[in-house]
Amino acid sequence: MSYYSCLQSIVGDVDQSFLYLDNVTSLNSLAGLQSLTTIEGGMALYELPGLTTIDNSTFPALRNVGAMLNIYGIYIYDNPALTSISGFQALENIDALEVGECYALTSISGFEALASATSMTITDNTALTAITGFSSLTTIRETAPKSLATHG
Repeated sequence: MSYYSCLQSIVGDVDQSFLYLDNVTSLNSLAGLQSLTTIEGGMALYELPGLTTIDNSTFPALRNVGAMLNIYGIYIYDNPALTSISGFQALENIDALEVGECYALTSISGFEALASATSMTITDNTALTAITGFSSLTTIRETAPKSLATHG
């Protein structure tokens, strides 16, 4: 994905302003997206069997996902080799953060700049032992809280 290294934003029609990766069996890294600062729609990372980590070099400049329109967010599901998520250190606002069915996932960290979210769901990640790095998070706006459980 290194050919996307100059990509700074994904904007436009909300239903088309997505970074959507689904069932890309040969993908083992998200390198090349380090200049991305804004995704107006959302980000979906589904069924990426070769992806093992989302680290600090993955999205170091990403500040907003879905927060511009309060509709979409970041969805990370069914990534069997993913062991850690720590690559969202600049993210300030988000509509939804959902992480599920990543059975090798042991840690989620690196969201130090995140101040608010509409909803957060972290579920069915049976190996998850640590959720840290949400030190600036002061508001989750959802009226009916979602699960922050490690099991379903």
